Amino acid sequence: LYTAVVDLKATDSGCYAAFTLAIYTGMRAAEMVAARWDWLCYTADMQSTYIKVPGELSKSGNDRFLPISKEVLAELKAVRGNSDYMIPGATDYARYNTVSRRHSKWLADHGMKRNGKTNHELRKYFGATIATEQGLFAAQKLLGHSSPQLTSTSYAALIKMPEPLPLRHASAQPFSSAGSQEMISVS
Repeated sequence: LYTAVVDLKATDSGCYAAFTLAIYTGMRAAEMVAARWDWLCYTADMQSTYIKVPGELSKSGNDRFLPISKEVLAELKAVRGNSDYMIPGATDYARYNTVSRRHSKWLADHGMKRNGKTNHELRKYFGATIATEQGLFAAQKLLGHSSPQLTSTSYAALIKMPEPLPLRHASAQPFSSAGSQEMISVS
C-alpha cells in the first residue's frame, strides 16, 4: 500500500489529500469535502496545530478539534494548489467527487472495502489506532462520538491488545533493598 500511496500523491493530489486527512485525522467524508484551510488553528505557543471542524458538520453538533502533525500538514500543503479547501476543487461537487467517488474507488482497488464504506475504513483504522494508543475516551473525542459506549461498540474489537507481561515466578530473585534505595535516592 505504501508504494500505491506514493503513486497516488504523484497522480491524483485530491485523492492523496483525502487519504491523508482520513487516515491521520479520522474525518468523515462530508467533513473532508467541506474542510477549509482557515479551519486551522494553533496553540498560543504555535507548537501544536488543530483542524477545527465546525459543529454544524459534526453529528454531535459540537465543534471538534483534531490534532494534526507538522509532517501531515506539510504533506497536505504540498498538494494544496490554489484552493481554499484542503481537498482541491472549485465546487462542493468536485470535492465530493474526489472524496466519495475517486478516493473510494482507489481504496477499493487497493483492498480497502468492507460493507461498501471505503472512506470509513480509514476512519476506523484511525479510531482503532487512537483507542489502542491513547484509550477509548481519546478516540471518542477525536472521532466526535456522542458517547463512550458508541466508540466502545464500534472500535473495541479493533483495538490491538498489548503483549502479556512475563510471569514472575516466586523462585526469581526479589529486588534487593539496596537496589530499591538506589532507584529512589536523589543525590
